[in-house]
Formats: sequence, C-alpha cells, structure tokens
Amino acid sequence: MMRKTLSVFLAVMTLLLPLQGQLYAVTFTATGTVTLVSSFSAALKKTADNTALTQLTFPAGTGFAKADGYVDVTFTDNNTGFQAVRISTDNRAAAAPNKYTGIAQGSGMVGVTDTSVIVPLKWMVSDALITGGYTFTGATGEYFVSDKQQGTTSASQNVTTGASACNDTNKSNTCTSGEYNDRGNGTAGTSGNGTFDAVIWTTGNADNRCNATSDNFEGTDWDGDCYDGAKPFDNGFASVVYGISGGSASLSGAAGATIDNTRTTTDGNVKVYVGTNYTGADAQAYKTVALVVELATIA
Repeated sequence: MMRKTLSVFLAVMTLLLPLQGQLYAVTFTATGTVTLVSSFSAALKKTADNTALTQLTFPAGTGFAKADGYVDVTFTDNNTGFQAVRISTDNRAAAAPNKYTGIAQGSGMVGVTDTSVIVPLKWMVSDALITGGYTFTGATGEYFVSDKQQGTTSASQNVTTGASACNDTNKSNTCTSGEYNDRGNGTAGTSGNGTFDAVIWTTGNADNRCNATSDNFEGTDWDGDCYDGAKPFDNGFASVVYGISGGSASLSGAAGATIDNTRTTTDGNVKVYVGTNYTGADAQAYKTVALVVELATIA
C-alpha cells in the first residue's frame, strides 16, 4: 500500500510541472526621459582679488609672462555626444581691426604694427583657484591656444585670409615676374619647360604643385591638398575639460605632471589661466582679435 500511495503522489506532482521547454512569462515595457540640463558661463577675473575684469593684459618684457587675470568657467551639460569646453583665438575674423595676415597658423596675439606675426598664447586649467595665478615656464601640460582658421580656405584660395600664392609683397593669386622660380630652367618669372605654371594655385597637376623639392610654396600645406594653407580648426583640440556629464568632467593634464586623464572636476567649475612667451618676438604691441571659450559637442 505504501508503494502504491507513493506512486500516485508522484503522478500528481508530475502534472503540476510545465512541459519540457515551455516558459511561463509576462512581458512589460518601461519608458522614461532624462531632462536636458545645459548651462555655460565664462567670466574674466583678476588674479589679484578675483573681481571682474574686462580683458586680459600681459606685462611688457621678454620670455614667459602670465596674464593679470583668468577665465572662471562654470558649466553643466548632459547632452548626447561628447562635450568639451575649449579655448581658441579667432584672429581671421572678418571684422577684425588687426586681422592676422601671415602664412602660418595665426594663433596667439597678433602684432598691432606688423599683423603678419604673432606671439603664442598658452593655457593651463585648474580645478581650484591658484593664488596669484599660474606661472608659465614651458612645462609639459601648458597647452597652446589654437586658432579657428589656419591658413587660407582651399576652396577659394582667398589670400585675404592670410596666405599669398606667391609672396607677402604681392598678396595675389597670380605669380608675376620675380615671384616664383620655374623648376624647368630656374629663371624667376619665366615658364620655360618646368612643371609649374605662373598661377600655381589654379593650374598644373596636384602632384606637381605638391612636390617636396619645390620652393614655390611660401607657407605650409596644412590640409594636405597640395595647396598652400587651409587647416580647419580641430573640434577636439585645446579642450580644457572634456567628457562632460552634467557638472563632472575630465581636465586636460596639469603642467609638469604626467598627462594620464586622472584629473577631474565634479562641480562644473574650473579656472583657465593664460600665458605667453615673448622669446624671439618682434618688439611691438600684440593683441588677440578674439579669445573664445565655449562649450561644444565635439564628437
């Protein structure tokens, strides 16, 4: 009897189990939305007492110098993408009174008397206030400020934005007598049997224009299209903070320290200190057209 009872009991239990491979489940969905919070401010303040400042001023002198103020940056952003706070100059702005006219990158402060030369601007970001400002020495981690437009625009080869086709004296797209050396016979201003035409930006094969042995370029082929000039501003270059998530972000490496992405801010506030290096510069006054600090999505 005991054996029979046990057999019946097991049969009942078996009936309560699902068939092999059968799944009993109920499926739900869930939705939610994170509200976009984005704010940004950048105020100039004096290093002496942290009061408001209208422009950054460097002392006259030689060698490294630091500005009399700093940029007090406050931000928060949880936008989609990769956010950064970046710093740059805009020394080729259309309405600039002393627009840069040289053929190099053009970042920094532009000469007031001779607008074809610059002195560089450097920056270093700190999560905390540095009493008396940061002293620049050329240490690793002192970054150079980049300009938004380096060289000419390759689409139009517009020499008014800073680079000439032939030389600084002419500032035109057409090479005339004495402004270029033809590689065929080496005589300036003549076509001979060489591989370059007189208008070197608009005629001739790209491989000829881009020949490394040629002296027909007076500037730099920044964008690699075999023309003198034009390197677009790199979105990610010169980011003082990056990887922003709300008020938290990573800071660019500290001067004199290993750049290892361990510097962070958690309150969305940083101080950007600005310096320059007068070494080797012409004796004259210099100023920026615009020093831009902005919150941007760079990727």
